Amino acid sequence: MVYKGIVASAFALLAGCGSSFISPSPAVDPGAQTEVLIKNLDSEDPITRMFAAGALGNLGEQAKQHVPAIKKLLTDREPNVRNAAKEAIQKIEKGG
Repeated sequence: MVYKGIVASAFALLAGCGSSFISPSPAVDPGAQTEVLIKNLDSEDPITRMFAAGALGNLGEQAKQHVPAIKKLLTDREPNVRNAAKEAIQKIEKGG
């Protein structure tokens, strides 16, 4: 169940990246997506934590309030998770 939420959130957040003809589904609730991503920052699965941080970073300034939660991943045991958190924070602070 959580995996499907991750995939749906990732696709919705990445829908407009790189192509102007792709747009997010109007039925997707951005608040619900963000809530799932925040929960997934605490997942036992490192790939889930990594993708959640990356997706939040793609939100830019919209995720600014979640930087403290992302910063917790800077000390994660997995280097890919730490790198994703660092990149996400940089994107958020730049505004996207």
